[in-house]
Amino acid sequence: RRSSELGDGETSPTRLMVNSSNKVNRKDVRPIFKHSVEGWKSNLSLVIKIRKDILRFLDAERDISVVKSSLKPGDIIHYVLDRRRTLNISRNLHSLLPEVSPMKNKRFNACAVVGNSGILLGSGCGKEIDSHEFVIRCNLAPLVEYTDDVGSKSDFVTMNPSVVQRAFGSLQNETDREN
Repeated sequence: RRSSELGDGETSPTRLMVNSSNKVNRKDVRPIFKHSVEGWKSNLSLVIKIRKDILRFLDAERDISVVKSSLKPGDIIHYVLDRRRTLNISRNLHSLLPEVSPMKNKRFNACAVVGNSGILLGSGCGKEIDSHEFVIRCNLAPLVEYTDDVGSKSDFVTMNPSVVQRAFGSLQNETDREN
């Protein structure tokens, strides 16, 4: 995609992220990675603007993190993007929840958000991903067999409703959760 210019010469959010190495560019992986990152730099004023815009609509503590202190077994929660869908908090799921959000009162200089589409296969980006201060992963994608491409570090995992049910719906006891 082409980056558009904002009125003051700043680039649009499509050019906000900077790849810290050119490793991806040297690989013939997928067309989406065939772009040059030379000359890209962090745009702090745009970062601040985007952060403020996001915070107008999203409370990370309430909307993103599910923590023990805000729920009890038997509670029913609604999904943020589909309020009609719900999830019953079982004792098993509740016991797996963190006490507080891993993002509470924190800011990170270098974060990686890693999807689960498979686009990184063959990229060799694992070490670069793991070098970030905070790594967000989507939908419990497998890591062990793809470490060279996707890394192994996970600080925060997002899950679609179907993934939550598939992953945690049948956990019966402590042994099941550990396996």
